[in-house]
Amino acid sequence: MTESIEARRFPRMLFNGEIDLNDPNGDTDGSSVRASDLSAGGLRVYCLTALGTGRRVEMAFLQRNVRVHGITRHESPGPKFGWHVGIEFTEPQPELVEVIERLNGG
Repeated sequence: MTESIEARRFPRMLFNGEIDLNDPNGDTDGSSVRASDLSAGGLRVYCLTALGTGRRVEMAFLQRNVRVHGITRHESPGPKFGWHVGIEFTEPQPELVEVIERLNGG
């Protein structure tokens, strides 16, 4: 499923960063994933395996020591292998919003 740009509540920006991804229920191993874009409402990450939509996750932004919670909203196969996964923040932290604004020139 593709998402139209008009449907986005927050503007996206490119973000090439490493994220630690954990399942609060212990169903994932705390693997590091690569984020490709970021907004105040969520981010897209690249994973080697599908996570399934509706899954609650906890993320740690390694460069900034910021932790946030989210829920997987969509996923699609990558161009050669792996999965692109869209994650919506369920409780964005003020520190993360500040980082996004700084990266966005605000």
